[in-house]
Amino acid sequence: MDTENDNLVSYDDIFNFINETKPDWERLTDGDKVKIKTNEHAVKLEFLEQLKKKYDLRVTEVSFSDYYGIVFSIER
Repeated sequence: MDTENDNLVSYDDIFNFINETKPDWERLTDGDKVKIKTNEHAVKLEFLEQLKKKYDLRVTEVSFSDYYGIVFSIER
């Protein structure tokens, strides 16, 4: 397994938790960057704060598009 796949696997537990809680949210990858695609135009940040604390994440970028909704780039 190459390092990019190792990096993606290290986020599996996070996205399993997200899928249980917010099934519309999805994983996006852009090279070695991992992103959360919300498919929503407004997001309450309480859930994101919970993710940050539980999984020791950093939000590195926030963007918005009509197609993806709000997208958060994250890293461990």
